[in-house]
Amino acid sequence: MLPTRPDIFLSRVLHLGSTGILLAGVVAPLIFDSVGKIAHPAIMPVFAILAFVTGLYNSFMLNPKPSKMARGDEVKWKILVHTKILLILAATPLLNFLPTHLAQGIRVFVTVSGILVGSYAKFFREKASSQ
Repeated sequence: MLPTRPDIFLSRVLHLGSTGILLAGVVAPLIFDSVGKIAHPAIMPVFAILAFVTGLYNSFMLNPKPSKMARGDEVKWKILVHTKILLILAATPLLNFLPTHLAQGIRVFVTVSGILVGSYAKFFREKASSQ
């Protein structure tokens, strides 16, 4: 079955791909001696921005809309989305003022947390929207 909205499909692919690259970029330096250019300081912010933009696009294209959720569920949904946005910021140069090993540790924790929050948010939205 082909997607009925190729723009939403492409946006989801770009969102998942960019967050996967962010994860690889923050975890690879801790595992491998040489990681090539995947964790290059100029590349990570680009993928963070891509994850942010595609995430916003995906949230505006959601069907059914979170506004149709029960009031308590809508508030929880908004908290989850804002948490994801804050977590994406950890992949930007904002942490560069910290010692390298500390910044890397924070980025790993935040990126893994972002993936967990994002996965939970998707299931939460589906359940809350179906009620």
